[in-house]
Amino acid sequence: MYSRQSFDGFPSSDEPLHFKVSGRLWAGAMVMEDASSGSLFALRDGRGLRGPYEGLQLLHVASTVKPFGEWCSDHPSSEVLVGESPPGL
Repeated sequence: MYSRQSFDGFPSSDEPLHFKVSGRLWAGAMVMEDASSGSLFALRDGRGLRGPYEGLQLLHVASTVKPFGEWCSDHPSSEVLVGESPPGL
């Protein structure tokens, strides 16, 4: 996970970045695109590759991936959203 907070160069704005999959790869890793600015970011390190945020670095935010059963044990009141899978999945 990444955040743009506390990094020089990003405009001081309460407007969040809205990432989507760009369909591109850089150094074998997925590239994210900010929908509003068109800036491209490397998923592997959060670096701006192209667009207005080129060369700027997103702040890495620590996160944890854990098995679903363990999550449920730690957060028993959690709810799961279940829906239909898109075609092809």
